[in-house]
Amino acid sequence: MSAVWEHWQYLEVALQDVGDERERQEERWGQQNHESSYSASNRLRYRGEAQRWREINDARIKEGRLTWDGILLEEVFEALAEGDDALRRAELIQVAAVAVAEIEAIDRRNAPAPSDLPSVVAA
Repeated sequence: MSAVWEHWQYLEVALQDVGDERERQEERWGQQNHESSYSASNRLRYRGEAQRWREINDARIKEGRLTWDGILLEEVFEALAEGDDALRRAELIQVAAVAVAEIEAIDRRNAPAPSDLPSVVAA
């Protein structure tokens, strides 16, 4: 099996699980349209946290020990620091992509083959 084909199989399973979870959320809570936190003080705090995690990640890279928590937290805080909807959306896409990438890594680590992957999100 080619590496590209294997990647798409893991990605498909991860995205299906994300879609299933979103469906459960909609069933439980209905459509969610909460306000985004755009206060200047919150954005400033989140911008500082993003910078802090960027520095932590840079140090981890130099030490050869980058981990998913730092990558995800840096992206989350970058998204929260954005005050413009289009920029925030772009950052949230990065958050989602990092989360899916870790799901894929977990699946590769724990599954004998992509074709054997069950949908593992709990109801």
